[in-house]
Amino acid sequence: MLTKGLINRAFLRHLSDQYCLQFFIVKMSGNQAPKVVGISPIGPSGSNYIKPIRLKYTLDGKELAWDCVKAHDSVAIILYHKERNKLIFVKQFRPSLILSSALKLDAENGIIEADPKIDGYTLEMCAGIIDKPGLSHEEIAKEEVLEETGYDIPVSSLKFVTSSRSSVGLQASLHSIFYAEVIDAQRVNHGGGVDNERIEVVELSIEESRKLLWCHDKDVQYSRPAHMLLGLSWFIYEYYPKNHS
Repeated sequence: MLTKGLINRAFLRHLSDQYCLQFFIVKMSGNQAPKVVGISPIGPSGSNYIKPIRLKYTLDGKELAWDCVKAHDSVAIILYHKERNKLIFVKQFRPSLILSSALKLDAENGIIEADPKIDGYTLEMCAGIIDKPGLSHEEIAKEEVLEETGYDIPVSSLKFVTSSRSSVGLQASLHSIFYAEVIDAQRVNHGGGVDNERIEVVELSIEESRKLLWCHDKDVQYSRPAHMLLGLSWFIYEYYPKNHS
């Protein structure tokens, strides 16, 4: 279905200078999939999460420019349930997946045709942006684990694994991965996220998790972000064989 919104064309021509697009979703009740109802520019008030910037620089005597996005750094946590020998993931609705996989996208005229085969859900490690001044990465990771999965873990249990830059052609934000083990006694609620997040906790065996690694995105039920595959590879091929043989 095509949905049309109000878009200022001249406004959009200068998109990379100071604006980016947002699109709206109606959150359906129960287990129904959200329905896309339109796209719209983010106005001068901006976004709390991203800021498009044109970076001007010189290289080999030439004046050049590159359109970038300033975004928050983030953390992700590999969660291993040692009593059940399973890894804990989160199934999460990601609106950007709807946008990036659209069959038709006409920003100037406010038209988007969503792919009916893409419901917008991903399978990820528990994760969150670093947006709380004064808290360490480990403290933020602990909060995300509690909010998304319901496990209340001590900060001291978090082990740093690695960090990498994501989307280096666009934002190059720093993504840090941690590892923690959990047990049933640490689960104090069902998780599910906060505010308008739609998150479900998913437990998979080691072998089920391994099968997520080497396949095409179209061949799996839910898309998997790169940081999840990186963390999963570390656990399965580096950590697990050495500590659970």
